[in-house]
Amino acid sequence: MKHLPFSLLCCCLLSPMALLANDGTPQGSGSVSLTPDQAIAAAHSFEHRHREYLETKDKGATSFEFIREIDANAQTRKVALQAREAAASLHVKVHEEYGYLGLLERGGYLLLQTEGKTGNALALYLVSSKPYGRRTVVARPLLGEKKMSGSTAKELIAKNAEFVDRLYDTPLRDVGKLKSNCEGGHFPEYGNEDEVSYFGIPRIFRKTDADEDAVQELAGLMGAFTFWWTRYAVSFPVYAANPMYALKTALDKHEALVKEFMQKNKQDPKFTYDPEGLVTAHTPAQLPDLIALYRRVDDFLESKAQSQCATPTFAVNKSLSTIALQLGLDTTFGKDTYAAVTEPALEVGWKRGGNGDWAVMLVVSVAESSDFADK
Repeated sequence: MKHLPFSLLCCCLLSPMALLANDGTPQGSGSVSLTPDQAIAAAHSFEHRHREYLETKDKGATSFEFIREIDANAQTRKVALQAREAAASLHVKVHEEYGYLGLLERGGYLLLQTEGKTGNALALYLVSSKPYGRRTVVARPLLGEKKMSGSTAKELIAKNAEFVDRLYDTPLRDVGKLKSNCEGGHFPEYGNEDEVSYFGIPRIFRKTDADEDAVQELAGLMGAFTFWWTRYAVSFPVYAANPMYALKTALDKHEALVKEFMQKNKQDPKFTYDPEGLVTAHTPAQLPDLIALYRRVDDFLESKAQSQCATPTFAVNKSLSTIALQLGLDTTFGKDTYAAVTEPALEVGWKRGGNGDWAVMLVVSVAESSDFADK
C-alpha cells in the first residue's frame, strides 16, 4: 500500500513521553478525578524533569492554560473496558502512556504551556490519572522553525478539532463538502510525491484541459479512498489501548477489501497502489470512467465501515482523535504553514489568511512502518 510520506512537521508523530507520579492520594470515580490544580502540578513536575526534551530550559517563567477538559462518564468507562478486554484477547500491548485509557476512565485536561515574556506557545500537555493518585502526563514541544503565539495556538487547536470531527463523520460519498474548509473552496494541489496530500490534486492536470469539476470530484473520491483506513481504525474497540495497532489492522483490512472488490469486478488489483500514477496515466477524456470506478469502490468500502462508524465506541474514540497532540509552524512552499497532529498519526496543514480565516492546505498520514513495530 502506498503511504503518503509528506509531513509539514518533517517528522512522524513523536512517541509519547509519560510520567507516572504517585502523590499517594486515592482517586474517586467522578467524571474528572483530577482537579485543575493537580493537573497543573503534574505538568510542572513533568516539565521540570524533561526541560531539555521540551526545550524550556532557558525560557524563564512559563505558565499553563486549560485548553480542553475531557470528561469521563459511564459510556467512556465502558469503552475503556472494551479496549482493555480487546487488547487482552488480541494479545496486544496496552499503551497506558498515550493517556487515553485514563481519560476515558477518570477524565483529564489538555494544557498549553506558554512563555511568560513573549506569550509564545511552547508545548502541549495531556494530563490524566491512574488509580491511587498516579498521574499520566503526555507532553510534546511545538515544532518548526517559527514561533507561534499562544493565542494562535488556541485558535488552531479549536479549528483543527472542528475539522477533524467533521472529517471522521463525513461518509465517503460526501467528502466533496470538505472543500469549504480549503482555500478558495477547492481541494489543494501538489506538484510532486513529497507534497502528496489526501484530497490533493496533481498539478499536472493544469497542463491539460481537464474539467475542473471532474478534477475536484476525483480528488475528493481519491482522498476518501485513502483516508478510509484512518477513519476505520477509530471504530475498533482496541483503539484507546493501542491506536497504532488499530491503524495497522485497518490498513490490512483496506487492502483486503479493495483486492476483493477488484477481483469481483475484474479490475487490476494494482489500481490501489499508486493513485497519483493512475491519474497521470489517464487523459482528461478518461476521467469520467475513472471517477465512476472510484465511486463504486468508495461505496463498497463505505458499506463495510458504515455500521462500525455508527457505534458509541466510534463516537467516544473519535472524540479522543480530535485532541491535538502536537503543533508546529514553518515556512512551506513559501507560505507560513501551521500544522496540528492527532492520533492515529493524522496531520492537518493550515494556512491563515490576512483576515484571520483558516484554510486547510493538506491532510496527511505521518505513520511509518516503524510505528507498527511491536504493537
